[in-house]
Amino acid sequence: IPYYMGKTLPFKEILGKFDGFVAHTCMNGFDVFDQITANHSIDKNMGWYIEEQQFIDKGLFYGNNTALYCGSGENGISATTVFRNCAFSDNGIVSMLAANLTLENCLFNADSDLDVFVGIREFFRFYDGPGRHINCHFEGWNRPNALMISKSGGGGATPNFNPSFEGTTKGFTEPFPFKFQELENNDWTRAKNIGLFFKDIDGGLTGKARTTIIRDVAFLRDGHEYRHPSWVNAARSDYFFASLTIVGITGDRTPVSVVRSKAGTSDVCFFESGVDTEGTYKFPIIVNKGFLYTYSFGEELKTNGLTLTWGRGDPGDLGFICIKGIGKLGGFRVKGAALVNTRSEVESANTAVYFIAINGDVFVKLKIEEDGESTPLVRFNWDNNGSFVPELKQCTYNDFIPIGNLDTDGDGMSDVEEDKLCRFKKDAGDLNFEFNQTKELFGTADIGADNENATYWLLKVSEKKTPQIIRCGLNFNGSDVPLLKINAKAQVAGSFKLFWTTSSQLIFSVENSITVTPNQVNVFEEMTFDMRNNQEWMGKKITRLKLELPVDVNNQRYTFIDYIKGPDAKNDGCVITEVEDIVETASSISVFPNPSSEGIFQLSKATNWKAYSVLGNELKSGNNDTINLSEQPKGVYLIKMNEKIERVIVE
Repeated sequence: IPYYMGKTLPFKEILGKFDGFVAHTCMNGFDVFDQITANHSIDKNMGWYIEEQQFIDKGLFYGNNTALYCGSGENGISATTVFRNCAFSDNGIVSMLAANLTLENCLFNADSDLDVFVGIREFFRFYDGPGRHINCHFEGWNRPNALMISKSGGGGATPNFNPSFEGTTKGFTEPFPFKFQELENNDWTRAKNIGLFFKDIDGGLTGKARTTIIRDVAFLRDGHEYRHPSWVNAARSDYFFASLTIVGITGDRTPVSVVRSKAGTSDVCFFESGVDTEGTYKFPIIVNKGFLYTYSFGEELKTNGLTLTWGRGDPGDLGFICIKGIGKLGGFRVKGAALVNTRSEVESANTAVYFIAINGDVFVKLKIEEDGESTPLVRFNWDNNGSFVPELKQCTYNDFIPIGNLDTDGDGMSDVEEDKLCRFKKDAGDLNFEFNQTKELFGTADIGADNENATYWLLKVSEKKTPQIIRCGLNFNGSDVPLLKINAKAQVAGSFKLFWTTSSQLIFSVENSITVTPNQVNVFEEMTFDMRNNQEWMGKKITRLKLELPVDVNNQRYTFIDYIKGPDAKNDGCVITEVEDIVETASSISVFPNPSSEGIFQLSKATNWKAYSVLGNELKSGNNDTINLSEQPKGVYLIKMNEKIERVIVE
């Protein structure tokens, strides 16, 4: 283009005019943020350095795989690029952004009913950047074929960020349907994968101003959050978030744990295994609310410096962190923050400061710069390891289980789902993890690879490791599940070892464990963990389960798990022989006491009744006001009265 000929810095020149255009049926309808160099070659993902706003106006985007894509815009100013008065309709994905460009006064229509294409429409694919949405209108995003959050992705290199929304309107009455996909819980799932936020400035998106849609995981919530029944793995937080990146940790597989704490709230921990990090770790942090984030390294640091970058929030946002013991490194020094004399000075500061405690803990206050574009840096350097001692103590596993709907019996399945499957929502004895094309929300650690199919869960067990599967999000009474059965086979001789945590014992320990050993190698076999005489299980609130798998120290082997279930579990919960098609419901006749320690139940009046096992086998019948099940073992039973079912428990 003649205008740009001879320009030594073309990426600083104003844009040409885009006013009234159509982008359709493309892989990317519009792709921005690559620089043109002085010799007019392309410098990928480099930003446009233009301080005044550049408008891309009145565009129509339809039928594209991705309507709008932008690169990271390195060394540029992305927020001044504005897509204004544009209409987006019938696109596979509306936007996939790696930088903070602006969409203003735009229409986002999910489906025009013109059969442009068949399939799911997705509004936002989380990637490396936020993007600002100002005075935009949404149509059709309450439809079954529309998703606000893309199933694919989860970000590129650095996906913790805050796409922001202000002046949002919509043409439907229902709330926006926020649905996060289930998050894999394994060594490759990092803190950056949970930091996916929708930031609402004035309440048009979430129904409440100055709130954030978060993934509903323990590290991001503190108990105050709101959840609409239509949302999946999502919650609305009254907090805003920013992102802390730690650069320069010793390559891959340096484990890092971080504990979030504040008086009046429960501590919560996140564990980074260090897999696939290349020395860079990124963590979402609640800003301006006084939460302290305490980091611990599980190995010695083999570099001589770390860089902390703090961003993806609002100008002036503050974060409060501590790094355990790092001040004990020989010749330790800090750039980018001022030294103060006490921890309390750090806590109350509104500028970047730090304090080194006598035990080597370094407390830092971080602040996002007022321009909001530059990323503040705090640099740690040292000469040698000095007396620094790694201490990875806080946690070694993560809780990704959403709070979701009410789970009365704490067996990991909501009351709504238990009703659908005709399971008992007040008794965890029917706990049933079948691993039928699902991992049942179990996570993995030290597993080489895994694959769930229609009949079992296949896990590759690495040698010289401690392979394990872990289920969080439980809160059941151990007495409801006195027996826990597992059907599995392993290609190597050895034992399956079950560990558990309770509401009072928060860490897995040998004291809270039990072992079973199969009789044969590589043959499916049902084994039973018998807890009936285990005082660390019976009567305790069980909160997590961990199953360690047999290991061959010389070779990789496979373990196959068919199911893990309680004593009252059934494969088809909605089939009971003589009482088939009768749903569990409250009878007009009351039954008491229930549960009964003696197995004797009184009826509020005499009536015809039949007692069944949970498998549908009739045990006894009568026509009176007393049911005696004292000869039956402890467990759950069904009483049929006047064509209705009452569940009773013998303790």
